[in-house]
Amino acid sequence: MRFAAEEAEGREERVPPARLRVLWHDKDAWLTREKQWSELTQRLSAAATVQ
Repeated sequence: MRFAAEEAEGREERVPPARLRVLWHDKDAWLTREKQWSELTQRLSAAATVQ
């Protein structure tokens, strides 16, 4: 992981794989699923509010 903030510019730290939600090469599929779940839960929440 590389930090972008000025105060930590250039600093890098290793993140253990067990702490990651997904491996980097799988990030696009994970982000797509997260977006779909977010949209679904927003629609369900809106529908529950209407009733």
